[in-house]
Amino acid sequence: MVALPARPPRRFASAGAAGRPARTLITHQQFATIMSESGGTCSYFLDPDEPETWSSETAGECRLDDDILDDNGVWRCPHDPGDGELCPFHRPVDETDDDEVLDAFLEALDADSGVGGDAVRFLGATFGAFSPYDDRIGTGGDDVSIDLSYAEFEGCVSLSNTVVDAGGLRFVGVDFGEKVDVWNAEVRAATSFRNATFRGDVEWERCQFGDTATFRNCTFGGAVTFSETGFDDGATFDGAEFHGPADFERATFGGDATFDYARFECPAAFDDAAFGGDARFKAASYGADVGFVAASVDGTAKFRKATVEGDLDLERAEIGGETDFFMATFGGDVDALFATFGGSAGFLSAAFGGSAEFKKADFGGHVDFGKATFDGPAAFGETTFDARASFAKATFEDGAHLGSAAFRGEADFAKATFAGRTDFRGARFEDTAEFDFATFEGRSRFVDVVFASETKFSDTVFDAEAEFWDATFEERATFFKAEFQEDADFERAKFEGKLNAKRVTFGGEATFDAAELTGDATFAGATFDGAASFSAARFLGAVSFTEAELVDSDFADATLTGGNFDGANARGAVFREAQLERASFGDAVLERADFERAKLSNADLFGTDLSGARLYGTRIGDAAIDTETTFDRHGDGRCRYDPRSAYEYAPDAPESDPLRKAMAAYQTLEKLCRENALPDAEARFFVRRQDMLRRQRRENGEWGRWLRSWASNLVVRYGESPWRVVGSTAVAVVVCALLYPLFGLRAGGEILTYASPVGVVDTLAESLYFSVVTFTTLGYGDVQPVGYARILATLETIAGSALLALLVFVFGRRATR
Repeated sequence: MVALPARPPRRFASAGAAGRPARTLITHQQFATIMSESGGTCSYFLDPDEPETWSSETAGECRLDDDILDDNGVWRCPHDPGDGELCPFHRPVDETDDDEVLDAFLEALDADSGVGGDAVRFLGATFGAFSPYDDRIGTGGDDVSIDLSYAEFEGCVSLSNTVVDAGGLRFVGVDFGEKVDVWNAEVRAATSFRNATFRGDVEWERCQFGDTATFRNCTFGGAVTFSETGFDDGATFDGAEFHGPADFERATFGGDATFDYARFECPAAFDDAAFGGDARFKAASYGADVGFVAASVDGTAKFRKATVEGDLDLERAEIGGETDFFMATFGGDVDALFATFGGSAGFLSAAFGGSAEFKKADFGGHVDFGKATFDGPAAFGETTFDARASFAKATFEDGAHLGSAAFRGEADFAKATFAGRTDFRGARFEDTAEFDFATFEGRSRFVDVVFASETKFSDTVFDAEAEFWDATFEERATFFKAEFQEDADFERAKFEGKLNAKRVTFGGEATFDAAELTGDATFAGATFDGAASFSAARFLGAVSFTEAELVDSDFADATLTGGNFDGANARGAVFREAQLERASFGDAVLERADFERAKLSNADLFGTDLSGARLYGTRIGDAAIDTETTFDRHGDGRCRYDPRSAYEYAPDAPESDPLRKAMAAYQTLEKLCRENALPDAEARFFVRRQDMLRRQRRENGEWGRWLRSWASNLVVRYGESPWRVVGSTAVAVVVCALLYPLFGLRAGGEILTYASPVGVVDTLAESLYFSVVTFTTLGYGDVQPVGYARILATLETIAGSALLALLVFVFGRRATR
């Protein structure tokens, strides 16, 4: 029990010239002497303007109806003083007997006592112990009230098992010095304890108030209990102060119950309480724990700007109307497990200092946690939001759990901040879900979440890992300019509507393995700083990666039919076995990309850089290339598998044959160039393929075939170089011209050798002339070979015929291209 300020002793004012008490303070005995001269009634009076006649330090101001005041503005006690100047109700307690005072009180209430009228007013009365022996107290009429305003009870008050039946019951400004026990009582009158002070414990257990009950601005110094008490027409505790524990468990309020600006310094319990009307706790303050476990409110529940320093327990509470916690402050934990909010629920700008547990709660109306701050863990797992739910600009400092939550209306988390781990696993959003400009500083999980309507994550920042695997986006999903600083996992995610991921930044690994995108999808301008994996992803609608940064990305076995990669940077990307029919790679950088066994039929490769790309087994028929398409930026025209390539190639398996892959790749490129009318490029790749074949024959020990390949390369460059034929011809002619003088030539009857007197120069000139006409099989006969020179001439004639035929073949081959 809290020690409250002591009530000062009453003092009385003397009469002035006009009969109104003057402001000069006199003693009680002096005042009694003055009043006895007029005779008739008790000498006590109460002046509302003189607190010394009625007040304690806790009573507040005195308000009395004008019709009970005399012409001097004072109330005069109408009760019989007996043999003295003061009635039993205004005598000092030590001068009276409690039982006699109680008898007088009950007699005054008796309608047949002849007192009547004002006899039911006991303003400023003083009682010791107050315990009526009758089980029924009343005035005998529903229109007559019992007024004990500004009275003082110095002893214990007990009205247990008592029925109070009157037109009204007023205890305004009353000071109860000891315990008040009103257990199992029934009060059938409208009751007011406004500004009353209860210095001891108060027990109103199992009582029944048949009319309104007012405890406005009351002060409860000890423990107070209204357990199982019924307030048929509501109750008012506005501005009340509870210095001890307050117990309203299983209390019932038939009308509105108001506790606006009330102050609870110790634990307060409203468990299982039933509020038939509104429950108002506006700006109420709770210095300790407060419980509303299984409480029910049929009307609205208002806790606007309330302050709870301890824990708030709303477990299994049921609120049928609106709930208002605007700017409420919770210093401890909030537990609303299984709570039901039938109307709108407002927690705008609320502050949760401890954990906030709303698991399995049911919000039937609009919910607003906008700008709320959650310093502890926030749990909304398996919670149902039947209407719009707003967490815009909310701050979750220590994690948020919304796993398996059901959002049946719009869900707004725009500009929310999630400082800790966030878990939406298994949640379902049936209407628009908005996370624009939200920040996830901790790990975020949207695993197995269903977004049945439009989803917005524009400009959202994920500072830690983000998991969306097995998530389903049934309508449009927007991640425009979102930032994933760490890994982002969309494995097996389903995008049934359009996906807008333009200018998204993935700072870590981005995983879309086995994702299914039924609608159009765009990653235009997206940046993948880490490894990006779209392995086995299925893009069934239009897909765009234009200007995207896709270095070392993995699209193996992905379905990208008609995909647009124009201007993308996909160095080292893997497209193995991907379906890329009709895909566009205009001006894209695909250096070192892996297209093995990919389908690139009808793809647009204009200006594409395919330097060092793996093209073994690639189906590239009808693909479009131009002179700007690059297959080897080093200018050597060599593929990735070529041992002499500037690009390093590591076989996938030890038994892998890079020469065989090189030949297949060159053949693919050869065909591609032929289909796009690029004969020079076609010839170059044909030659490279033959080089690989020659090298393979050498490694296999097929020396005969190798020799033929070697000779073909040497003489005609596999039929692709007329200049090599011309060069071979020139070499053959010159060599023979140098050999003929060794054996002799007959010219003009003279044998020409290097020793001939005509000189070496003239001899070589004649020999060169003879070699030319012999090589071309013209045979003028003016110069004739001698001896072994005839054998050499025969061989030169054969070589000449063959080389000339090869020259014609080479020119013809090039002409057909």
